[in-house]
Amino acid sequence: MYYLTVAETYSKLDAVSGRIEITEILAELLKKTPRDELPLLAYLTQGKLRPDYEGVELGLAEKLALRVIASASGLSQEAVYKTYGKLGDVGSAGRAPLRRSRGNSQASSTTPHRSRQSTSCVR
Repeated sequence: MYYLTVAETYSKLDAVSGRIEITEILAELLKKTPRDELPLLAYLTQGKLRPDYEGVELGLAEKLALRVIASASGLSQEAVYKTYGKLGDVGSAGRAPLRRSRGNSQASSTTPHRSRQSTSCVR
């Protein structure tokens, strides 16, 4: 199966919110998927590359986020990495410099936004 088919299906999923519609769209994709590619598709749909027990983590998103935090806050990457190591969470590491630069009231009132991301794979 070509990734374009999977990507188009993910776009359709982003456009709907009803559970039944989501189930129908995924069912159609699964019907089109060759049997030997079903495990890979299942992991991609969950936003993973491999099963959790294999312990495969790229960590690219965290590193990129930390670089962006450093750039936006004016801090060195080293300082942001130290904050991340101390707090253990990218979101907390991002809020810490903002609290220092803007004051606690504004930074604490902001809430992070989540978005569904899919892992890309080229065939």
